Amino acid sequence: MEKIRLLCCIHDFRGRGAEKLLFTLLQKFNREKYHIGVFVYHDTFRLEIPGDVELLSAHLPPADASTSLLTIFRMNILKMFALSKALSTFQPDVVLSVAGTNIALIIAKYLFYRKTKTILSEHTLPSAHTKETKSPALRFLINRLITLTYSRADLLIVPSKGVLDDLQRHYRMMPEKIKVIPVPLDIKGIQDRSREVSEYVFPDGEYYKIGFVGSLSREKNVTSLLKALSILRKQGLDIRLFIVGEGPEKNFLQDLAKKLAVESFAHFLGYQNNPYAIMKNFDVVIMPSFYETFSYVMVEAIACGVPVISTRWKGCENIYRNMENCLLVPVNDHGELACAIKRLIDQEELRSSLVERGKELVRKCEVNAVLEQYDEAIKGVLG
Repeated sequence: MEKIRLLCCIHDFRGRGAEKLLFTLLQKFNREKYHIGVFVYHDTFRLEIPGDVELLSAHLPPADASTSLLTIFRMNILKMFALSKALSTFQPDVVLSVAGTNIALIIAKYLFYRKTKTILSEHTLPSAHTKETKSPALRFLINRLITLTYSRADLLIVPSKGVLDDLQRHYRMMPEKIKVIPVPLDIKGIQDRSREVSEYVFPDGEYYKIGFVGSLSREKNVTSLLKALSILRKQGLDIRLFIVGEGPEKNFLQDLAKKLAVESFAHFLGYQNNPYAIMKNFDVVIMPSFYETFSYVMVEAIACGVPVISTRWKGCENIYRNMENCLLVPVNDHGELACAIKRLIDQEELRSSLVERGKELVRKCEVNAVLEQYDEAIKGVLG
């Protein structure tokens, strides 16, 4: 049987959520069924793609926060032409776009290569994500482009009902064009890596360890977590916070820790090649975000045997259930967050119960189960 030519598109492989998703799929796609290529804008690889995957790179430099509108426009034109060249070179039957390439893919397809089928995988809340864009003109343009291009894709894959609702409400997407598929996680690989010796050595002493793993960006709201830490320290709880990750908010958060007088108890660990070996030592993992679409880290923590606390972001109840597989607290309420942390630390039986009952969610995200759904989606668009 002739192999399906599958081209996967992504901005780069820096190791964040969407890149981890595609990295997991690339390892597990059946090579007897697919001939796989990967297109990237930027040559940034913290995750090493399999050697049998054909790599097509635009070799473009990444933009920074100070980039002007004119430069952004020019870069996006270059991205579109680079993507159209990749389509002509690889000649895919199906293109799976995972992060940062969705709009450019649809434009490139309709201008240069209409033969292929397109699947867009959206792992942000587009309406919330575009609100982070400071320029009103650019924000308006992005929203219009999403509305015009996403409807022309053959299928959209989203990780949660929250993203589905966002696409329907703000971008008039038809529900029959959207398929909800959980994020794929190599659960056995995560658990095996959690048993490795951690590169990070925890400070000596007996204390409670709470942890955050993720990007240090505004929407993750680590500010609220530092304020909760301050409350708990003032209550006399011997507790420390370990923050794994990098991001634009790092300097601000370090300054805030000093202002709150918790700089000695808030440890910024930066990017870690193996966060699971660190995560397994936490008493609680916390996601204090303003919004999420799924939260890989919460499932990974449960898989490592660590209970989780999350804010009640929009759509989370379809995945995470309070007192069943996690504790949920109101968004941006550091007082309630502090109470939830203390409750989990005090109640060992509750911690064990959340992890045990969270195993059902872990099984749903196991890569082989999710891969079957991706196979079905690809077959569906090919008719």
